[in-house]
Formats: sequence, C-alpha cells, structure tokens
Amino acid sequence: MGNNNVQNMVGGGGGGIKLLSIAVTTPPTKTSYLSGESFNPAGMVVTATYSNGATLAATGYAVEPSGPLTDGMTSVTIRYTEGGRSATTTQSVTVIPKLLSIAVTTPPTKTSYRYGETFNSSGMVVKATYTDGSTSAVSGYTTTPTAFATLGAQNVTVRYTENGVTATATTPVTVAWAVISVVPSQSGSLTYTGSALTPTWNNYSAAQLTIGGTTSATNAGTYAATFTPTSNYEWNDDSTGAKSVNWTIGKAAGSLSISP
Repeated sequence: MGNNNVQNMVGGGGGGIKLLSIAVTTPPTKTSYLSGESFNPAGMVVTATYSNGATLAATGYAVEPSGPLTDGMTSVTIRYTEGGRSATTTQSVTVIPKLLSIAVTTPPTKTSYRYGETFNSSGMVVKATYTDGSTSAVSGYTTTPTAFATLGAQNVTVRYTENGVTATATTPVTVAWAVISVVPSQSGSLTYTGSALTPTWNNYSAAQLTIGGTTSATNAGTYAATFTPTSNYEWNDDSTGAKSVNWTIGKAAGSLSISP
C-alpha cells in the first residue's frame, strides 16, 4: 500500500505519516520445514505500525531467504518497504535435516539361505546420513525380497523412508537349494480290484519333486515309483538324482463256494 492509502485509512493529512515497524501478528500455518524446502507464508499476517499510531495489515512484503531453507536456520526475515522506508521482523522456523542416504554398516547375522527361506535381519545395523552431516542408526526399514525365489549370490534391498524421502542400500546373501529331508512313502494300502490303482504318498509335493517310474497298476504286486528333486531342491545327502520308492497292491481276499 502507498502513503495516500495510509493517510486515507488513518485520517491523516499532509505527508508526515511514516512507516515505523512491522510485526508478525499471526504466524504462518507451516513453521516446520524439511531442509531444502522454501518458506510458505500462507496464513501469516504481517501488521505495519505508522508514526501516527495507526496499524494496518501489510502486503507485498519480501521473505529472506527467498529460496530453500538450509540446516541450522531458526528464522526467516520479513522485510516491508513503503514510502522509501523499510522495516523488518523475523518469523521462527524449524528446519529438519533431510535424509540423504542409508548404508548397512553391520551385515545381518545370517547371510546363507536355502531356496524359499525368509530373510532374517537380526544383527543388521542400518545407518542414515542427513544433509547436516549427522548419522543415526534407524529402524522401520523394509527389505526385498521377503522370501528367496532364486539361487546363488544376490543382494537384499533395504528401503527406508523418513519425512517423505526414501533411500535404499543393499546387503549380500547367498541362496542354495532347499533340502528335502524325507523320501516319500506309500500312504495307506491298496487291494486288487480289477481296475488300475494309483497310490497316494506321504511327504510328496509336486513343487519339490517330479514323480516317475510306475505310478499306476492293476495287478497285485510290488512296483517302483521314482522321485526327482525339481530345479531348486536337493536331497539331504546333497544329491539331486532320482530315488526309487516301492509301493504295493495287495491280493484280494479269496473266496470258495462248494456245490453239493
């Protein structure tokens, strides 16, 4: 606003009314910032005081700095100029250091896994680095993958988010074949019926084992099925070849009829 407006609003004549000072009479809605954000004056009311005692809301003021707020800042300066005179005041702000990066400074206790196992972060230390140079051990991170679906040397990705900023790091692990500890065996018993019969199996999973050999028969007798680990599995003796398992069909109960 100009001096003419001031005179009209305070009822003064001549040109003697001068700007004396300004003050923030209503603080802005936002006073806490992440390092690198710019000051937002929304909601702030700046009141100017004049030499005749009048007070008016000031507009067109400048905020210093006009760009990003940096670590260590505790206030911004409000500068208002009218009629060749300037007045300043300050508004307190809080600047929060921004997350820059994370690193796994201590690896997890367990780094060797079997296919299908779940990652265990016990013992792992993750440290975050911030824009002010400080570091801090953090928790609340997530890891990918949760369970291992591929074999060999690989990395687990650690992801951490703070104040809307996300950083990632990796930690190495190795993944070997999963172990099949028990060889399948026939479940229950079969008895000759004259039709083809197929056994059911204890400890058999189609995801872990491929079945072959003789898997169906009609006559009573002993037959051999084979079980071979699929690509991500091995037997507990470290072998991956087929193992033969016998199964049986029992004879039907005999019957005798005598004619007189």
